Amino acid sequence: MADAATEKKAQQVRERITPAVVDEAIAAAKKATDSGRIADWNDTEQRYLTLRQRGRSVRWIVRAYGLSRKIGSATGIHVDPTYLSLRDAREKAKQVYADMAGGKLDEAPPEAAPEALKPTTWTWADLDREYQAMIAQPRWINRRMKPASKGTCDDVRLAFAKPSYQALHPLLLTELNRPLLNEARNGVVPRDPDKRSGVHRQREKCVTYFRAAMSWAADKHPDESGLTEDVDRWWERLSAGEPKPEEMAEIMARQALHRERKDKITVEHIGAVLARHETYCSGRSAEDKISPASDLDCGGSASQRTGASAQSNSAVLS
Repeated sequence: MADAATEKKAQQVRERITPAVVDEAIAAAKKATDSGRIADWNDTEQRYLTLRQRGRSVRWIVRAYGLSRKIGSATGIHVDPTYLSLRDAREKAKQVYADMAGGKLDEAPPEAAPEALKPTTWTWADLDREYQAMIAQPRWINRRMKPASKGTCDDVRLAFAKPSYQALHPLLLTELNRPLLNEARNGVVPRDPDKRSGVHRQREKCVTYFRAAMSWAADKHPDESGLTEDVDRWWERLSAGEPKPEEMAEIMARQALHRERKDKITVEHIGAVLARHETYCSGRSAEDKISPASDLDCGGSASQRTGASAQSNSAVLS
């Protein structure tokens, strides 16, 4: 009776279920504070198909002939074995509806009790947001202020935006583990299957920044994150894995080109660069003395700027 009363109070929407509707339901689940509140999106294309958000869960349901069947989850593409995309949910709903019509499903299983809300410690989505906000601000390191690095911020943003890492957003940090993160790492693949150049480096960045974010949460926000002193710091043992043979060849080729360009830099080139740096630093102090990458027409991360500076100076000063 309590479940029936709750369902009567549920928010009922009748519209065609689209990817945008699924995103809306998932967003509502992430913000849920009441595990008993229900919101149903009832499809107008397949009128027996319902997308139900209850607490922090979002599930596909088929309702017909007085029966109700949960057929899968709309979240957790990499972590929930019952996950169904919108297309897959429509196909499965057709089969379940046919079984209901043929009498193969005579009785509805008892409605499961609503899942209790999980403790309010951080999810990976929370840490993703908090860590990026932190590195975007000046930091106090070794009794000195370290300015934010746009290159590092961009690297972290791109690493955490990989779909396989985004899929972990709903999980609490305390629910993450090595197999899940290895799967997320392996999910970083090239857009063009025939071009694997740089994939290993991307995986290295993803693993490195994930480790840094988790360690920051454990060290600076143990109570909020749930990563208290009694939690094993398993993330510190994560690895980016080994590059494939073809990637090894590409890496070696890039390293050889880098060495070749470095060999072309002479003492005169270095002296000219130092002279330009002294001119730039004149009248400046502290972090304002950092050489302008734009003056050398190069950007990107620190490691990219180092190589690009050498190449640019070699070309300009030769």
